[in-house]
Amino acid sequence: MFPLEPSLYTVKAVLILDNDGERLYAKYYDDTYPSVKEQKAFEKNIFSKTHRTDSMKCILIHTCTYSQVSE
Repeated sequence: MFPLEPSLYTVKAVLILDNDGERLYAKYYDDTYPSVKEQKAFEKNIFSKTHRTDSMKCILIHTCTYSQVSE
């Protein structure tokens, strides 16, 4: 079996944040943010740029998709 070819498209993290920007779920797939402190800072940055919008944002070098769900 051949190894997978490298791709430019990768998932570095999956995050679910609550309405206050607090982490409900986070799974990081590489060491871009190795410590919890760096992960929390990244999550805060994402939340500060997306909590008032309902669209896709490009933050620094990351592409983030955002969806707000309410019951």
